[in-house]
Amino acid sequence: MKSIDYKTRKEYALRKGMIEIYNTQFNGWLTDYRVPDDKVPQGYVKYEIRQSDDDDMIFATLEKRVVVNFAATFLTDKKNLLKTKKYVDIEDWDWSADWGDDEKHTIIDTAFGEVMVKEGNTSTELYIGDNFDEFVGELETPYDEVTADDIERILS
Repeated sequence: MKSIDYKTRKEYALRKGMIEIYNTQFNGWLTDYRVPDDKVPQGYVKYEIRQSDDDDMIFATLEKRVVVNFAATFLTDKKNLLKTKKYVDIEDWDWSADWGDDEKHTIIDTAFGEVMVKEGNTSTELYIGDNFDEFVGELETPYDEVTADDIERILS
């Protein structure tokens, strides 16, 4: 799953997420906001999630457009998740899904607290927060060469 730029992630409070349909897990970006079609990043497909009639904390179905009981937007690079159906029942989901252990990352202690430094596709990404889920910037330096000084320059 490729990265989405910081401005878009911040504007729509996008977080890594996972939904399970057809007994298969799909990674993507989740937000409880509606993302307008013209704001969907290139290469991504937008789906909307309907919450359960019985419990607004349960994701019920994945659809192309939800009018009533909207719960979330799911952005993914996987096309045709609905196949020929109008909706698909969601079997499981996770707002902060771990996309695997193949990501290269390290934690660096800075004047701003701990920062996760992660190898991205074209740059090194910086994350803060209790679960390192808040993206705060990028560096051109390889992730394993980043110093606390490099991070502090970005964050100040």
